[in-house]
Amino acid sequence: MSEIRKREDELRTSAAEKACNSIKRTVVIAEIGKAEGVEVTEADFEKEVVAISERTGAKLDMINEYLAEDQRRDAYEERIFRAKTMAVIMSHAKVQDKKLDPDQFEAEEQNEET
Repeated sequence: MSEIRKREDELRTSAAEKACNSIKRTVVIAEIGKAEGVEVTEADFEKEVVAISERTGAKLDMINEYLAEDQRRDAYEERIFRAKTMAVIMSHAKVQDKKLDPDQFEAEEQNEET
C-alpha cells in the first residue's frame, strides 16, 4: 500500500512541475509577444481558415461559422499569437550544432529533467 501512495505522490509532484513549467512558458511567450508587438489580425484568421479548410476539406464558410463563436475564436487567436511569437523568437535565435559523445548526451538529458 505504501508503494502505491509513494507512486501517487510522485505522479502528483510530476504533474505539478509540468503544470508550473507550462504556465511559465505561456507567460514568457505572452510577454515576448507583447514586447515584440505581435498582433493577430483578421488576415491571420483568414490564413488559418484556409489552412483548416485545406487540412480538413471543409468549406470556408463552415469554418468561419465555427470560428465565429467567441471561445473558439479566442482559442485560435491564442494559437496564432503563440505561433507568430515563436516565429519572432526563432528569427532571432542563433542555433549551433553541438557534438556530444553518448555520456555527455546522457548527462545533458538528466540536467534538463531537473
